[in-house]
Amino acid sequence: MKIKACMKIIAALTVTIVMVIISLSCEKKSSPETRDKFYNQDNDSLINLDERIIGYYEDEPLPKPEGEVNALHIDQHDRVYIGSGKALFIVDTLGRHLNAVAMDDTVRGITTHENGDIYIASQKRISVLDSAGVKKHSWDMENERTFFTSAAVSGKYIFIADAGERIILISDTAGKPLGRIGDKDSARGISGFVIPSANFGLAIGQDGSLWAANTGRHKLQNFRVNGDLITEWGEAGAQTAAFCGCCNPVSFTILGDGSFVTGEKGFSRVKIYNQAGIFVTVVAPPSIFLGPKAITALAADSQGTIYIADSYEKTIRRFKRKQS
Repeated sequence: MKIKACMKIIAALTVTIVMVIISLSCEKKSSPETRDKFYNQDNDSLINLDERIIGYYEDEPLPKPEGEVNALHIDQHDRVYIGSGKALFIVDTLGRHLNAVAMDDTVRGITTHENGDIYIASQKRISVLDSAGVKKHSWDMENERTFFTSAAVSGKYIFIADAGERIILISDTAGKPLGRIGDKDSARGISGFVIPSANFGLAIGQDGSLWAANTGRHKLQNFRVNGDLITEWGEAGAQTAAFCGCCNPVSFTILGDGSFVTGEKGFSRVKIYNQAGIFVTVVAPPSIFLGPKAITALAADSQGTIYIADSYEKTIRRFKRKQS
């Protein structure tokens, strides 16, 4: 029994070491300083991808926002919500100005309710605005480690990702606490969230259930409101179909057909997976980005156009599906 226990420990350590090597490799190889050297090596194929697996082309970007974009959201009416510093900008899909709202804190996450209300996640606060951008109410968290990064709405439930506490909080639309998702529970098969950085994305699936990015485990996980884990998918690796680096995907969204759009750091790249988590195509390859942390936020409109907030270009780039 002792031998078996030792073997398990050795196996676990081996996996950990491999993951660290993969993480460091991905982060280093995509940096601008090493890019030219890397392109002359065998791994060039991981950055300069075969055009046959790239299913999208780049369209005209939205006009440059005022500062770096930390949050991006598109509602059911194709209004584009941009969180830039302590401001919320609302534009249409052509970038035409609709509204701008000054916020008290840096905007980290944005979601909208079907009734038109806008929910803004900042580091320790959730603010609620009406459809005209008028502030209705807000609630704060006093926990020192709390760091909200995103929010998602499904019916009467508001889900809030806390990267500091590595947990998802559930409240009603008025801010009343209703529960938590992600506490470790071996009996229910829940291993907990591993969130090494302030990237902890959420999205609502077609059935109204919650999807969350467990970035340190390189997975997207699907939960019921009661915290039950429904399913999960994703694997770590440098290859295009996997998630590379210490903590990916840093951002994701769900298309109208239920497929997933994911964005990564390390190898900055955006990809599509089907409803079962099977890789389908590349939206934006690493070769078009200037560095390893280019992608800060993703969104998609009703036509399937994908919007990528690029921290190096300081703009919102748009990608459309190629005609078959």
